[in-house]
Amino acid sequence: MRRTESIRRSPIYNHFSETITGASVIRAYRCTDRFIQESRKRVDENMKFFYASNTGSRLFILLAST
Repeated sequence: MRRTESIRRSPIYNHFSETITGASVIRAYRCTDRFIQESRKRVDENMKFFYASNTGSRLFILLAST
């Protein structure tokens, strides 16, 4: 589960890095809203996997302790 969540996090870092690198071009073409929306979409998608991973880990710990 953690590996899946980690793999899902990679596009967020990649998009952020590309956005920072091309910030001047993004501003010049007035596309900031599009990049903000894309970033939010990627974070939301990652949170689904993070929540599932976190919940699964807690459930596993709970079941292992009984």
